[in-house]
Amino acid sequence: MNKTILTFIALFSFSIYAFGGQVKIATGEFHPYSGSDLTHGGMITALVTESFLADNKEVDLYFLPWKRGLVYTSNHRMAATFPYIKDPEREKQYLFSDAIFSAKARLFVRSDSKIIFSKDDDLEGLSTCVPLGYSTREIQRFLDKGLVQVDMRPLSDSHCLKAVHKGNIDFYSVNELTGRMLARDLFGSSKALKTVGDPIAINKYHLIISKDYPGGNDLLHAFNSGLNRLKGNGKYHKIIDQFTSK
Repeated sequence: MNKTILTFIALFSFSIYAFGGQVKIATGEFHPYSGSDLTHGGMITALVTESFLADNKEVDLYFLPWKRGLVYTSNHRMAATFPYIKDPEREKQYLFSDAIFSAKARLFVRSDSKIIFSKDDDLEGLSTCVPLGYSTREIQRFLDKGLVQVDMRPLSDSHCLKAVHKGNIDFYSVNELTGRMLARDLFGSSKALKTVGDPIAINKYHLIISKDYPGGNDLLHAFNSGLNRLKGNGKYHKIIDQFTSK
């Protein structure tokens, strides 16, 4: 278990130093939004941490495989986990925060791929990948129509993009910034993979808490209040700029 205790984020002179309780939270590897090797745990991690700090709560952060993070949140070993998109199954079990950040999801293929995507039927017979713990919401319409099949359920976005690059699957759906950054890190160039067609979804990322977690509604309210405070006082956009202006 990779554990990082984020008592405050020092890159901002306005960080709050008085705490009123510790919140145990799980996240996973989802560059550039969360990751154990990223500055301050990644952009969304920074937003989550600062949102809780705005309500005087210290974050005790664990980097876990996505499926384990969900299980630990379900059984109250963790108070919450992030960043997750909404889907009907999750909404039965978890409380969702206000949206922390939004991003466009695109289809990534090999740079030499002849795949086109102007309509759903263009994907008929193609294979894709969905990491364990990830929702299929982005590609659910293709699955419902029987157009594509999920051939792999690995641990991470990196595994799926490697499979695309090797030709083991035809495409992978992921938000554009993550796909391009991982392609650059994995293959030496973001041009090793390309996107086809228009974005297939706008993903809104949330913090989630089990519906039966004691005090869960109060914790969610505290987080949302802190997030709204960040947006109102300008800190939210300063954090975004810190991670996107490089």
